[in-house]
Amino acid sequence: MTAPDNRVLAYQDDTGKPDGSIIVVRDSGFVGKSCLNSIYINGTLSARLAVAEKVHFTVGSGNVTVTAGKDPYGNNMCQMHQGDAVTQAFTLGEGETRSFRISIDSGGKLRLDSI
Repeated sequence: MTAPDNRVLAYQDDTGKPDGSIIVVRDSGFVGKSCLNSIYINGTLSARLAVAEKVHFTVGSGNVTVTAGKDPYGNNMCQMHQGDAVTQAFTLGEGETRSFRISIDSGGKLRLDSI
């Protein structure tokens, strides 16, 4: 399911230069399901995802970083029990789409995998 508009915060508009796309989906696993995860594109808080939600970003081509981490607005329980932020850095080509999956393993380690 697509993340609601009130939790999609950036990279939704045409950048005015050659664009690519980034899709991030959060796993539907049990661990961490009561907490949101944040997505940062190039250091900007861009979305806050719940379990099984997906978001699509329009990003200018070139060097890009995607980071998944704790929700900065989450409660104390969520801050304590989610793993450290993880980042993928890559070069996004014009017209290219890159997809990622956020998951949390049984030990609470956050993962951001290219799919």
